[in-house]
Amino acid sequence: MHPEKSRVTVSRQDLYDQVWSTPMTKLAIQYGYSDVGLRKICIKYQIPTPSGGYWAQKQFGKAPEPTPLPECDDPKLQTITFIELEIEPRKEPEPIQLDSDLADALRKCQSMPKVQLADDYRKLHPNIRMTKDRLEAYKPDANGIKHSFNYDRSGVFQVDVSQACVKRAILILDALVKGLEALGATLVNDAKSQERSLWFELCNERVWSIRVRERVKRVPKKHDPTKLWDSQNALVPTGQLIIAREGFENEVCRDSPSGKKRIEDCLNEVLEKFVYAAADARATRLHQEERRKSEALRQHRIVDLQIAQSKEREKVTQLMELSEAWNKSQQLRKYINAYEDCVADRNGELSEQVQAYIDWAKAQADRMDPLRDSPHSILDERVR
Repeated sequence: MHPEKSRVTVSRQDLYDQVWSTPMTKLAIQYGYSDVGLRKICIKYQIPTPSGGYWAQKQFGKAPEPTPLPECDDPKLQTITFIELEIEPRKEPEPIQLDSDLADALRKCQSMPKVQLADDYRKLHPNIRMTKDRLEAYKPDANGIKHSFNYDRSGVFQVDVSQACVKRAILILDALVKGLEALGATLVNDAKSQERSLWFELCNERVWSIRVRERVKRVPKKHDPTKLWDSQNALVPTGQLIIAREGFENEVCRDSPSGKKRIEDCLNEVLEKFVYAAADARATRLHQEERRKSEALRQHRIVDLQIAQSKEREKVTQLMELSEAWNKSQQLRKYINAYEDCVADRNGELSEQVQAYIDWAKAQADRMDPLRDSPHSILDERVR
C-alpha cells in the first residue's frame, strides 16, 4: 500500500463548485486521484459533473448551464475527505537504443524528402505490377472487395480493396516499396519458405511485409427468404485504406474516418516504423540467440551432471559390494572358527583331512575379504 501523505476535507458544495470551475483532469491531480476516481467520488456524493465537450464549449461561450446541486439530507454525504497518497513518479520509458547501422538508416529516413505517389502505372515496381495484374485477374467478392491471392508464392502483396480504391492502393504500395529500397531495404521472395514467402530485410534483419486493405462497415440489409443462411448485415467498403503487417492485425497507418488524414501524408512515418521494426527484430533475434545459448549450456551441464552422477553411483555400488563381501568374509570366518571348535571338542584333535578343509575354507574367506590379498584359487584360472 502507498503511505498516506495528507488528508483534505471539503464540503459537498465546495467540491461541486470546484468540479464546475476546473476540468476534472486538473482537479483530480490536486487531490492525488485520477479523473475516473474523482468522478466516482462525485457519483457517490450525488455531485453532478460536466459532460464531455463542456470545457471546449465553454472556451467559445457556448457551454450549457451547470447542473444544479441536488439537495441531500444524509449527514454522511455532507463532507468529503480525500486521502492524498504518496505515489511514486511514473518512470518514463527508456529511449530505444539503435545500433550504428540502424541509426544511420533512421537518419537517412528522416532526411528523405516526402514520399510522393506516382501519377500512373508506367514505372511500377515489378512486384507491385504483379500485384496489380493479380487484382485485375479476379472478380470482386460478394461485398465488392477484390483480393490479390498469393497462391503460387510468386511475390504478390496482399491487397483487399474495392475496385474504386485499386489504383490508390497500388500506387501507395509502389511508393512504399521504392522508399524502403531507397532506404537500403531488400525485398525478399522465398517461395520455399515454410512461413510467409515475402518480407523485407533492413540492415540484415528480417522485417514483416505489408498489406493494404479497405475498411468495411456493417449495414443492415433486407432479408432474402430464398437463402437459408442469409446475414442480416452487408459489408460495405468505406474507401478508407489501412496499411497493416501482413499476417497480423497490427495497423501501421490508416486513413482517418473524417478524411483529414490520409495514408499518402504519412508514408515517411511508415518508413521510420520499418527502421524501428528492424531494431525490434534484432533485439528479438539476439534475445532468442542468448536463450538458445543459455539452453545449450544448461543441457551441457545436465549431461555433465548425469555423467558425474553415473560415475558416483558406480562408486557407491562398488563400495556397497565391497562392504557386503567383507561382511560375508567375516561371517564365514566366524563359522570356520565355530566349526573348528566343534570338531576339536568332539574328537579332541583335528585330522589332516579336517585341517586341510579348514585351511581351504579360510582361504575362501580371504578371497572374499577385500581388505586382504586373495590367495590363488582354481576359480581364478582360465583356459587359454
